[in-house]
Amino acid sequence: MGLANLMAILQQAQDPKHDYRDVPVPEWGGDVRLRRLDADDWLEFVDRLGQYDVDESGNFKRRSEMLSFGVDLLARSIVDEAGELAMDSEGGRKMLRQHPFILMRLVKEAMDLSSLAADVDEMIEGAKKKSPTADSASSVSSSPSG
Repeated sequence: MGLANLMAILQQAQDPKHDYRDVPVPEWGGDVRLRRLDADDWLEFVDRLGQYDVDESGNFKRRSEMLSFGVDLLARSIVDEAGELAMDSEGGRKMLRQHPFILMRLVKEAMDLSSLAADVDEMIEGAKKKSPTADSASSVSSSPSG
């Protein structure tokens, strides 16, 4: 890769328009703005991923954990027009839990925006390799919706 290409990629990554994504949610009467997780939120989120019980395919074994995963991610991702977190409260989390289909659509977008899918795959693979019961290193899907 040439220096010019590398510089163009770095400039694009620093462009603030890549930090946010507006996702249409007609059920809520408009768009929901998602933000890319910053380093602190990303590290906190990744630290919490270990608490979830997933199978060899990366699918949640319990639906309650799938819901918790989505609520945690979106509470750190949904922002208002000023860029302030909009759902990181008891009421916001409760609203997200009441709309599981909307939640899972937004989770896919939030994971894509924060480039989490590949990171989740790598963490699951790493955990499988460290596990004494890991029988194979099969390909893993990071889709929380299974």
